[in-house]
Amino acid sequence: MDTAERIEWFLGRPYVQSALKWMTRLDKNGNCILNDIFISYDNPGLPLWKKIRYAPILFLIGYFRKRVGTPKETIKKELFRHDGRRRAIIATARSIGAYGLTRPQKFWGPILCVWNFTNRCNLSCIHCYQDARGALPDEMTLDEKKRAIDILYDNDTIIIAFSGGEPLTEPTFWPTAEYARKKGLELTIATNGTLLTKEMCSRLADVGIKYVEISLDSLNPEVHNKFRGKDMWQKTVEGIKNSVAEKRFRTGIATTITRLNFHEFKDIAKFSLDLGCHKFCAFNFVPTGRAKEITDQDLTPEMREEMLDYLYRALDRGEDVMCTSPQLGRFCIEASRLQGGLGNFATAHIAAGKGSNARMFAKYLGGCGAGRCYVALQPNGNITPCVFMPKVIANILRDDFRTWWEKNEVLVSLRDRDDRTGGCLTCDYKLFCGGCRARPYGYFGDYKASDPGCIYNKEMWETLVRGDLNKMEAKWCR
Repeated sequence: MDTAERIEWFLGRPYVQSALKWMTRLDKNGNCILNDIFISYDNPGLPLWKKIRYAPILFLIGYFRKRVGTPKETIKKELFRHDGRRRAIIATARSIGAYGLTRPQKFWGPILCVWNFTNRCNLSCIHCYQDARGALPDEMTLDEKKRAIDILYDNDTIIIAFSGGEPLTEPTFWPTAEYARKKGLELTIATNGTLLTKEMCSRLADVGIKYVEISLDSLNPEVHNKFRGKDMWQKTVEGIKNSVAEKRFRTGIATTITRLNFHEFKDIAKFSLDLGCHKFCAFNFVPTGRAKEITDQDLTPEMREEMLDYLYRALDRGEDVMCTSPQLGRFCIEASRLQGGLGNFATAHIAAGKGSNARMFAKYLGGCGAGRCYVALQPNGNITPCVFMPKVIANILRDDFRTWWEKNEVLVSLRDRDDRTGGCLTCDYKLFCGGCRARPYGYFGDYKASDPGCIYNKEMWETLVRGDLNKMEAKWCR
């Protein structure tokens, strides 16, 4: 067995599950035992009683460290002493302890929460998933936002990604972000970039933002402005440059790929590198919000395959690219076979890696994460499985978190890739992909239906384009 297989075998043992359940419980003082173990790792001043108590666990950590070939100092600094990464390991351990090793992995709480912080926005983009037009009358107060952060933190959320609307138009963003940072959460922000002055970027770094993602729809100002509004291109590009110049966080460009910009998305990716951005993200088109008005601009399955092929080759070149289309997981499996199984694998929407370890992680973490390792928080506290799936399942302030996270029928279904219809049910790659659940929900109102954007669902796409909804309902949807 290689290292990945050893890890998988080990984590699948019932006694390991029991041990992880014990280690991730809270003691009488509310402290997590595994957190204490990690902080104690390679600590020469560790009390004797802790050395004895934790000896078996510390031995196992050392054993696997040597198997993986990772230096002790790297483990200590990059994992166990880094708050976000340490909490991510603990969250994964707690999930395996609670549910075992499942495919895809079921998590004890959402690792990532994308927070549509406000419905207020300074633009009116034609493809806005949120249909942001102005602040909602029932948006959470600052105290309520802090309560929401406490609830997320207590349920193993690691990352909060602020989105909108435009979060920088809402005054309570700053004290909210500062509160979240002090709690120990990792913070990112998605913005249209038009408000990113040098001073604003410096303030974002001060408040603890680690990644800024800026939307750019075209290198042609006229096309970008068609999406975003008059004279917005120059302001956005200036905001990108200001963000890149602030070295205390990473910057990425995000582009929703449609027929309006498909011919140039490769140039946009190159442009992002030329500007000094750290990441390029190709967003999947989803017919929701105002984007319902431009469904004729959705990519064909063949166009999406070309996009995935480019992204895979970019990963091979060592470029940091990502894609919200879960089909990238399937494409990676197919492409890597041509490289003897040593190619790149999309381990989630936000990450990729190379080799057998990455392939193993992709099997458990890959594909659609909606309602499984990720949820969306709306400005009024409502919870939806995904920012692109406006189906309210709970309210974070009014409803018990553990109850809706464990038992809500929509979330239970989203975690089960056998609870599908059509091609996404029978596909050999459903563990690595599973199809986007928001796209069939947007097109048909059925999140269990097959994703019409996949090349393996080409007949479904052609039926959709012809408008033969009766055939669509009978063959691919409920």
